[in-house]
Amino acid sequence: MVSKAGVAVVGLMISSGCAARPAPAVGMLPGAQPAPVTKPAKGIPLAHDSDDEVATEVIDQIEQATRVWRGSCPQTNPYGLCVQFVAAASGAEGCGERQLGVVVVLERETETAAAAQADLAAAMERVGCRSEISCNPELLAVEPDDPEVRRRFRRALAAARLARADAELEAYFGLALPHEPHTTSAKPARSKDAATAARDVAAMGARLETFMADKRRASEALVTQLVLIKEYRDSEAVLHAALRASWVALHWSDELIAAAVPTAAADDASRRAYCEGMAGAAANIRQVGVEAAHYCTMRASESQSDSEVARACRELHGRIAP
Repeated sequence: MVSKAGVAVVGLMISSGCAARPAPAVGMLPGAQPAPVTKPAKGIPLAHDSDDEVATEVIDQIEQATRVWRGSCPQTNPYGLCVQFVAAASGAEGCGERQLGVVVVLERETETAAAAQADLAAAMERVGCRSEISCNPELLAVEPDDPEVRRRFRRALAAARLARADAELEAYFGLALPHEPHTTSAKPARSKDAATAARDVAAMGARLETFMADKRRASEALVTQLVLIKEYRDSEAVLHAALRASWVALHWSDELIAAAVPTAAADDASRRAYCEGMAGAAANIRQVGVEAAHYCTMRASESQSDSEVARACRELHGRIAP
């Protein structure tokens, strides 16, 4: 029989929108297209330098800032992020297993990282990239004439946007579902009265609601940046963006399914009801991650890429696809 506290836990979860909340619109999917834009006659005048000269200078500035950004981390992973994916311990106290494992965010050298991000922003602003719309490559103040310079220019801008998004992604990985506060008393816990149990359930519901809202806001902001990288038409940058979009969704679903079951749902029936609700919420979000990984593998096949990021997409999709 489900306890009253257990019923309240599941009820709060459903009423807060957790169990039935739709998946976020990741957008790294085959049909996703940015909103159409209208190109102005010409961008911002840039002294007397030619567009090719300015583009070359900006490429150098972005490449240098990107090196500094990577160097601000004691141990970047192969994708340029200052994180490590660690296998989750088996027999955890949550409702299921993590897909990504435990994401450990390493600490960057603060001043170096801030300087690199400022240089990236300055380089992008120099060519008129100040907002999501103005960063569209068709609307920039610089349009190189030389095809090779144009290709390198777009690749550099995509790398800059990726590094800017990575700063937010590393912060996003730190948004974890808060655990219940545990007592430090050595005395055996006494049975809670109804009022105390109700307060605990309400507090847990509030934490869950805050987590869902914070995670949604952060994921939408991140995915918006990642989708825009498609506009630069650099195949490897698109793979990096799609892989990250998959991670965004999978980390969110992992936090739901692997979080410790609250004490209010300690009995078997309450735990089962709670975990069914969390599994439903996690499944919706996880599916977005599966689709983003699938999109990444499709793009890797189209470009015949066997790069490290292409292999990572294939491995991830093969592991998480139903």
